Amino acid sequence: MPRPGYTIIIVKDLVRSRLQELAEDQDYRTINQLLEAWIEVHSGVNPTNINGEIGPPRSELEIDFFSKGNLKIWSLGRDLNPRPSPYQAKPPAGFCTSSNQTIDWKLFEKWLFKEYRKRTAKDRLKYARRYYRCLQGDLKPLMVLDGDKRLHAMKALSALSKFLGVYEEWRSLVRNYGLKWSSGKTDDLIIARFAKVQNSDEALGWIRKIKAAIPDFSGFMDLVAVTGLRLGETINCWNLIIRLSSEGRLEEYYKAENCVLEHFRFKELFIRRTKKAFISFINQDLISRIIESNPLTKNQIIKRIQRRKINLRFGDVREFWASYMTRHLRQPEIDFLQGRISSSVFMRNYFNPVWIRDLKERALKGEEEILKQISQG
Repeated sequence: MPRPGYTIIIVKDLVRSRLQELAEDQDYRTINQLLEAWIEVHSGVNPTNINGEIGPPRSELEIDFFSKGNLKIWSLGRDLNPRPSPYQAKPPAGFCTSSNQTIDWKLFEKWLFKEYRKRTAKDRLKYARRYYRCLQGDLKPLMVLDGDKRLHAMKALSALSKFLGVYEEWRSLVRNYGLKWSSGKTDDLIIARFAKVQNSDEALGWIRKIKAAIPDFSGFMDLVAVTGLRLGETINCWNLIIRLSSEGRLEEYYKAENCVLEHFRFKELFIRRTKKAFISFINQDLISRIIESNPLTKNQIIKRIQRRKINLRFGDVREFWASYMTRHLRQPEIDFLQGRISSSVFMRNYFNPVWIRDLKERALKGEEEILKQISQG
């Protein structure tokens, strides 16, 4: 018999085992945490009757649990002397109070997918459902998380606080608890990068290896090498050149007189929340080769490379480009061409590549040297 104000859910052993598997798959520590994510409890009322309170199921497996009669809800009715559970207790003054209200998770999910890319939105939703109670004022559960996991949780709660209209309270909480918006592993990342690449020719050798194994990718790998863009950005660039050329509109993107691709004119593809690409200098010969090629997809590229037992090292090529181009470009210029706009006063208010007349010549000179090296047998 459950205590007043509590609910017992009775399931078969087989169902309990499957619930445990679901909890582990979705990174919940216990079945209770999984069920709490499925069940919405209105504030100010003890969870005496959850019939009709179950949130929208996220998968067919979840539908099965609630539709095949495997679960029986046993409740004693409303407690005449209600005592709020810990997560329903009123937080101290000054803390976020909106988390006490019922969160419309379906609407929050819709908002996430509108604001973020699909993968990021899924990540934000997962962590927000797991740690939303922290918005009541207690961030200690975040303090014990590993750096990367804590950062994911903080980003998710930041998004949720904006959705709930308590962003300023959230910022105050983060400041009061001394949490940092970094994984705290900067030194480890630098050391790992030094240890990963022992030879400066490794990245170029990797490109040559792919060009030899998959000749169809020759032009694409040249584009990767000379722009220093991220893989997704390079694919968008490649396909956009082909599409606009077939429509007779390439001049909207590629300014032949300056040998420049103006990514910023296609914000939906290249100007994202945290990852951006503004311009790239490309010679006319490479553009002509791309026009004669076929469009590519990320899955197609990755699968064909993996089928030949070759590791993916696009990130190493981007690092190599940034390091190699220091021979010809200054750090602000490299950051700009790779889409990194720092928070410095100079970069935000004064740096403008339009005023640097020889930027194109220096960038194209460096890219020409890279092309020569990856063309060597």
